[in-house]
Amino acid sequence: MEEKLSYRNTVRLFAGEKCFGPGVAELLRRVRELHSLRAAAMSMNMAYSKAWNVLRLNESEFGIKFINRNGAHGSELTPEGRAFLEHYQEMELAAERAAQQVFDKYFR
Repeated sequence: MEEKLSYRNTVRLFAGEKCFGPGVAELLRRVRELHSLRAAAMSMNMAYSKAWNVLRLNESEFGIKFINRNGAHGSELTPEGRAFLEHYQEMELAAERAAQQVFDKYFR
């Protein structure tokens, strides 16, 4: 049974009603990689309109402009968006390490 037991840890940051979590972080990572919100949304099987709405709502709630749109030339993360994503990823890693230690203490 010990080998079958696992856990899932997710980091979600809340500002008002909205949260920044794994899905939004993945969208931003793909925008960074693909230089396009449309391509990022498509790669996640997400409608472009939904991706744009998610980003607008998060930008409004968190007070950060995450991406710059450059018309036909695509999109890129803003310096603030890059920093926010980096901090989120660092927090995810730290939370994962801490959770693994707690899991191992009680279930290994």
